[in-house]
Amino acid sequence: MFHRVLFATLCAFVLLAPGEPPTAPDAKAPDAKAPDKPEPPVAPPEPPLEGTKEPPLEGSKEPPLEGPKEPPLEPGKGPLKPPEPLVEPGIDEPGGREPGKVSGWATMRGGKVKVPPKMVAVPEGSFQMGATDQSGDKETRDVLFTPSERPVRWLPKKIFCIDITETTNEDYKQFIDETRYTEPNHWEQGRYPTGKSLHPVVNVSFEDAKAYAAWKSKRDGIEYRLPFEDEWEKAARGTDGRLWPWGNIFDPLKCNTEEFWKAKGIAKPGEIRTMPVGSFPAGRSAFGVLDMAGSVWEWTQSWYDKYPDSTAIDKDFGKNFRVVRGGSWLYTKDRALCARRKKERKETIALDLGFRLVCDVIILKD
Repeated sequence: MFHRVLFATLCAFVLLAPGEPPTAPDAKAPDAKAPDKPEPPVAPPEPPLEGTKEPPLEGSKEPPLEGPKEPPLEPGKGPLKPPEPLVEPGIDEPGGREPGKVSGWATMRGGKVKVPPKMVAVPEGSFQMGATDQSGDKETRDVLFTPSERPVRWLPKKIFCIDITETTNEDYKQFIDETRYTEPNHWEQGRYPTGKSLHPVVNVSFEDAKAYAAWKSKRDGIEYRLPFEDEWEKAARGTDGRLWPWGNIFDPLKCNTEEFWKAKGIAKPGEIRTMPVGSFPAGRSAFGVLDMAGSVWEWTQSWYDKYPDSTAIDKDFGKNFRVVRGGSWLYTKDRALCARRKKERKETIALDLGFRLVCDVIILKD
């Protein structure tokens, strides 16, 4: 009996699958396969390093991000760009320097020109001088221009150099100190007003300006003189007949006129409102000349007379008055027109009357 029981037990043991443990009496077999182990979560991509930009995904239609746009510049403010040079018929564009360079060599057709310090070369060529009855609307024709400024004509001019700015108090003091020449009547003991070394000298007559030019000519070995009014107008106006040195739309922030002080709201009654020369670089002319509108009136060599072919009538025409140009801080924009003429007796002095110089040049052949 014992042997039968032992044999039955061994047979049951052999029938079990190898390696599988016996199932507990109360355990039930699973109905389905157990699920696989879940994969570990994928870490999100690291953000790009600061200061770098990832290129847009291929096929993406979104443009790359751009920085904030700067607001439009207000008139008279913001970074400046050199004015585009005006190319005149029959001349080469000045090369090797930008308009307004204070000294150096200017390359012109046929050779080079030596430009004295603090001057700029105005190239040879024709320009439009004066006003015309066909110049524009009624305001431009009848209000801005006077009969003495008509008709318009094209004038040929040889090359010359002109001061970039007006003669300053500091410049004029050197002349006073060396020659003991009579000082302007608002100076005290040979000294200009405090803090105004770079302001244009004023209260100087036609003869005073000529005396300064003679002294500077002897000092520098260059023959300086006052400009003729056609030279002055070309340097201020360029070759395209513009109304003001910078263009045909007036901007009170580009010159020292009455409108500038009204816009600022800081004018004081009776105050001399000159400013340091070159305070309005955005108001430069096409040739890089500064302060040709407003600031102070400027002496020229020219007599106040009618233009050729003019029908204007003025009892003061002739050799009684000299022409002054440019307007001043005391006057409005219409006096600051490039074509504006004003007459003064040669002995006149005023708190808004000064000058700048020119010189003739010789082209060195290549």
